[in-house]
Amino acid sequence: MNAIADAARPTDLARLFAALDPLQPQAPPEPERAAAVLIAISAPPAAAEIIFTRRAAHLSSHAGQVSFPGGRWETQDGALHQTALREAHEELSLPPQQVALKGQLASRISAKGLRVTPFVGQVPAGLKLTPCVTETAAVFRVPLRFFTQVRPVRVDCIQRADGRARVAAWDYQGFEIWGLTAHFTEQLLARMGLNIDYRNLPERTLG
Repeated sequence: MNAIADAARPTDLARLFAALDPLQPQAPPEPERAAAVLIAISAPPAAAEIIFTRRAAHLSSHAGQVSFPGGRWETQDGALHQTALREAHEELSLPPQQVALKGQLASRISAKGLRVTPFVGQVPAGLKLTPCVTETAAVFRVPLRFFTQVRPVRVDCIQRADGRARVAAWDYQGFEIWGLTAHFTEQLLARMGLNIDYRNLPERTLG
């Protein structure tokens, strides 16, 4: 069994965390365009899991879409990783002290022109999360091994401010993981040695 499929083991998660970019605890250079998300990973006995959310249907931006908890940088945050922790607390009642930040992934320009930086942290297995109903419709966990065992349902060809990207899209129990959230998921998987095979996948052009 490869390290990705067996990613519940502490040694394998340690390998993943070691492959992340180190934290850069500083304010963003372009604060008016900066945003951050938290990729929270828990490791119950059966399999390591990634925590996703679905945004509330009434929101003006990305309503009803699957996402990671996150949002725009605010002055009181100071360092950008504090934005990810604050937003996760606001959206999921996830206490910042329960998140062991392990590193970060490369930032990406969103469709709204924000530079979004994903931070990766480990949270205790079985931690109770309570979605804030004004922002979050649902919270759900996806086993890491799902991404090794199930092919994407399609590949999206997306035109963004920083170039054209091909991004996989998955369906997990009726939750569609696509767009920037899927891009960051792919980044995480790549750090674990898994590159998505786009061959023979249906394509959708966006932007």
